Amino acid sequence: MQTASQSYVSQVYSQLQGKSSFLPAGGAPGQYQENSGKASANKSRSGSYQDSLSLSSAGKEIAQKQKNAAVSQEKGSDQKPLTEEDLQHLTELKQRDTEVRTHEQAHLSAAGAYAAGGASFSFTTGPNGKRYATSGEVPIDTSKEDSPAATILKMQTVRRAALAPANPSSADRAIAAQASVKEAQARKDLQTEENNSSESTAKQRPETTDEESETAAGSVPETSDYNRRHMASAYQAMAALTT
Repeated sequence: MQTASQSYVSQVYSQLQGKSSFLPAGGAPGQYQENSGKASANKSRSGSYQDSLSLSSAGKEIAQKQKNAAVSQEKGSDQKPLTEEDLQHLTELKQRDTEVRTHEQAHLSAAGAYAAGGASFSFTTGPNGKRYATSGEVPIDTSKEDSPAATILKMQTVRRAALAPANPSSADRAIAAQASVKEAQARKDLQTEENNSSESTAKQRPETTDEESETAAGSVPETSDYNRRHMASAYQAMAALTT
């Protein structure tokens, strides 16, 4: 197939406006899906067409003009058409609103249970009378846990949450640095606890006497003189009986 020309695109677009059942590639009626620069049409069993249309550069230019025309229909709070300057400002506000909301959602998703609340936003009213988010924040719990081990895991999560957006702010990086410091301190506390535990275990072991040490080494306790004399008399009696 050849690339769709401007006249072909205009013809198809006018035809599509008259088809209320048009549903291109799973989208909403009247929408386009860009694929490989080619246009194709497949007839379904119901008899209606399901088109997958990709615009040429000329077609894209037409679509952009139509989009600009739709934007130019925006009206101010006084219901008067917006000026070119107002339209530019409105476009910037819409873009900023999307960026801010995406940024804060990244914080929330990564923070999990350590998010101390939902995202809060500061808004700016556009020339059309609508409010757009221009800044936001997500409160995150950065306090220490009851144990050093739990604090280490928590600070690792806090640091990931602070750096989760594609473009972390300076405030985000400051929180990440703070979490790293607390994690390092928690590791020292954990090492100290382990060392103290080892020393306490060693002190609890009972001290052994010299006699117990010799017995453990396999030595036999010294026999008393009385026992030696008694044993000698017994050996002499046994020798006399055998003679």
